[in-house]
Amino acid sequence: GGIAPGTGGGPGHAPPPTTPGARTISFAACRNTPAEPSLPLRRLSAQQYRNSIRDILALALRDAALAKAAEAEVAPTLSGLPEDERPTLDGQDHGTYRRLHQDVPRTVVDASYDVGVKVGEALTKPGRFERLISCRNESPASCLDAFLASFGARVLRAPLDDAQRELYRRVYGKTDVVSAQGYARVVALLVAAPQFMYFVEHGASAVPDRPRTYALGAHELASRLSYHFWDTLPDDELWAAASSGALLEPNEYAKQVSRLAGDKRATAVVDRFYDGWLRLEDMRPLDQLNTDKAYRTFAGDALPTRELRSAVIADTLAFTRHHTFGSQGTFDDLLKSDLAFPGTTELAKLYGLPVWDGQAPPPAFPPGTRPGLLTRAALLADGRTRTRPIVRGSFVRRELLCDPLSPPPA
Repeated sequence: GGIAPGTGGGPGHAPPPTTPGARTISFAACRNTPAEPSLPLRRLSAQQYRNSIRDILALALRDAALAKAAEAEVAPTLSGLPEDERPTLDGQDHGTYRRLHQDVPRTVVDASYDVGVKVGEALTKPGRFERLISCRNESPASCLDAFLASFGARVLRAPLDDAQRELYRRVYGKTDVVSAQGYARVVALLVAAPQFMYFVEHGASAVPDRPRTYALGAHELASRLSYHFWDTLPDDELWAAASSGALLEPNEYAKQVSRLAGDKRATAVVDRFYDGWLRLEDMRPLDQLNTDKAYRTFAGDALPTRELRSAVIADTLAFTRHHTFGSQGTFDDLLKSDLAFPGTTELAKLYGLPVWDGQAPPPAFPPGTRPGLLTRAALLADGRTRTRPIVRGSFVRRELLCDPLSPPPA
């Protein structure tokens, strides 16, 4: 089973749907429960929220130095936003993907409000306020409307309707004057708005012959794509494609998917996907039993250092990154490839291979000796003296052969 771009789940490549923007979700054969009748309203993950705040500052100021200074001012307040947890689903002992954490405790509410206020303050300081609003000869009221149509729409990821515009005019106050304080209030409310904090989708039109299924609007689709591949709001090019309607054309859709997937920002998102899927974060410190006599005997001259844990995780992510971006890799390659990416002398010695410098072609194991993802050190080592074949078999069964989000088959 798979998930088309922009419909949630892990990052990946897929052709555009027959009807651009239509929700199309298929499930692995192991799932024995019916699909949900609708998708829940999702909030931005903590990572997506932080990325979006950073890019909002850059979008508002259009100057790298000014944006970096504003970002530094917002950073202490932004640090108050709690990290997402990795929720545990029924039948699983380990956490899953952080972006599945959808709880909104008071700490998140308070932190998002404080961040909104701080962003408004940072963007309306002297020297920045002039960059925030581009009005010259327009009336203050027209200037505010233009601001909402440009910057406001980018923050909310969709053009504002009449009711929204009226709300922000009231927040601004008297529209016969240009007020930095008024704009600060508007910015704060935009950043704290549900349309920013959540993926709010109304759909543009019903999909023929598919009851209760609606095609996403162009801006909704742009938001799906951007957060799917980059974990942040659409950039100028994607926004322009959505605003013109071109994004709903299959050729433009395919062009944008290829562009977003090929950008370096997609690499970090894919790394987070593999980290969650393979549960690399759960790996124990490999040196935790170094003082234990049995463990020292077991390890021999390969007694691990504290740094080995990071090295084996980096090796696995380099392996998955290579087959996702560096070659025309397939899932079959993930399970059979002989390539390795040992970035430290310690791991290279463990593998019996030369150190990989991060640039040259990676070394390879002798054919058939250590094939594929499941033989990487990160998938085998856990800092214990005993092997756990049943647990590893369960991992392969649940994570590689079945949909991990569904209950086990009856």
